[in-house]
Amino acid sequence: MIDNIEALLLGCMAISALLFICIKPKKIPPLKDNPQVRELAKYVGPNKVLTPYERKMFALINESVPKDYKVLCQVSFNAFLKCEDMSIRNKFNRSMVDYLIIDSNFIPVVCIELDDFTHNSDIAKAKDELRDNILSAALIPTVRFKGLPKSVRLVQSELNPIFKNHKKSDIYRKLIVLK
Repeated sequence: MIDNIEALLLGCMAISALLFICIKPKKIPPLKDNPQVRELAKYVGPNKVLTPYERKMFALINESVPKDYKVLCQVSFNAFLKCEDMSIRNKFNRSMVDYLIIDSNFIPVVCIELDDFTHNSDIAKAKDELRDNILSAALIPTVRFKGLPKSVRLVQSELNPIFKNHKKSDIYRKLIVLK
């Protein structure tokens, strides 16, 4: 019986070695040899997702949320909002939220915006109001911070009431049935 198992094992090892030797992986040409990549490389490159200022806010928010919630940053509205009407969808099609907190079921809980001086003009205020209204219509609250909060406690004071009521909220009841 042991001889049969040893023979089977040796046979499997031999076949594996043969396959490894005979089947060569497809060699992908270096990127520098691809003319399209060379052309695109003139215009695109990596970028940090958050500025140093935004990273400080991200850290404050992360310290403020309960462990069963997650903080996402720079999230497209299209990733967490659905809309059947294209004329309305076009109003937020390219919009991003600074921070989105989701629960363990991946349900959006709250959007957080870190507003700096660029949000002071009348045009920016109108855009912010439209964004807030779209999120309100989707039953997702928005918390706006005018500048970096001084402490985790200040962030928690804004977010804790939302976390406390989240599982009782309409959005939670609506989306939890979609599991």
